Amino acid sequence: MNKSAGFIFSLLLVCCLPAWPSGATVVRFHRVVAFLPANIRHGHSCVTYQPYISSGKFFENLTLTETASGKLYRNDGATVATFPEELTLEIDVTARPCTIGELAEGTDFGENLRLAVEWLGQAAKPSDVIEEKVTSEPWTELTKRWHYRLHLHCNDVPIQDKLKITILQHSGVLIAQIIGGLGSN
Repeated sequence: MNKSAGFIFSLLLVCCLPAWPSGATVVRFHRVVAFLPANIRHGHSCVTYQPYISSGKFFENLTLTETASGKLYRNDGATVATFPEELTLEIDVTARPCTIGELAEGTDFGENLRLAVEWLGQAAKPSDVIEEKVTSEPWTELTKRWHYRLHLHCNDVPIQDKLKITILQHSGVLIAQIIGGLGSN
């Protein structure tokens, strides 16, 4: 490549690349956003609670740019300040033996759970929930799985707010709390 072609190529790169502030971190989301799971041990069973949120194609083109001056959420180039009107929160619960050769015990930590969801941050309020529960059959003799789906109404909830999920046994005994948000867990 001659010098003038190299200069033009470099100029094209500089002109055509998006201008991100120096030191900015850009996070691209996918259709489903997973939070960090909660893991507990109950007797010989290890139980994992894996929450994730989705909302049609809302998260598919969502980006978060973090700079020293703050966070900027964009979707297809437009600035986003709030979550969509509805989110779907799903929680996969898996109970498996902690040690090879043992059986997963009981269903107190996966079946008939009570779930409470609230927003933390500017909207700080319990979330309006329409709850649907799907109970899955065990995949193997050793592992038990359950799937919970909740539809959350999120009118005017700021996109920086966090979601607090409280998981309780049917009797009301606290099992776990998970707090997650976009760009931070």
